[in-house]
Amino acid sequence: MVKSISRVVAGGLVLAASLVGFRTELHAQGPVRGPVDVVLPDSFPEPSAEVLVMRFESGKTDVIVLPADATPQALGAGLALLRRERRTHARAEHDQVLIVQGFVAPSRLPAPTLEALASKLAEVRATPQSQVGNLGTGRWVELPDANVHP
Repeated sequence: MVKSISRVVAGGLVLAASLVGFRTELHAQGPVRGPVDVVLPDSFPEPSAEVLVMRFESGKTDVIVLPADATPQALGAGLALLRRERRTHARAEHDQVLIVQGFVAPSRLPAPTLEALASKLAEVRATPQSQVGNLGTGRWVELPDANVHP
């Protein structure tokens, strides 16, 4: 279940505020291949959000931006939203920032899946601090795709 509200703003940037429920999205199949950068910037750019998902018309790698205190469930919500967006639009038609202001995680997320998400977050947190695009300094890793691999 994903509910979203989108609007187009200056420069063709699409902003969407989403409530994401990722029970069915977590292992969903479809055209979701392709790398994704997971970023933990030192200064999270949207205080009201729990997750940002960025897609680019130019075909640059999709990005999931999380606050420093992100949970494995927040990463799961971002990955689920990205997979849904990739199934809907294999390539972004505009530069997009999807703002997740809340999400509903399954009450009983399978332990292997939760461990895989926690491991991915730990990997990001263990990387050296560096420049992360125009987000400033922070930590990031590139995942091979947006699927969860327990």
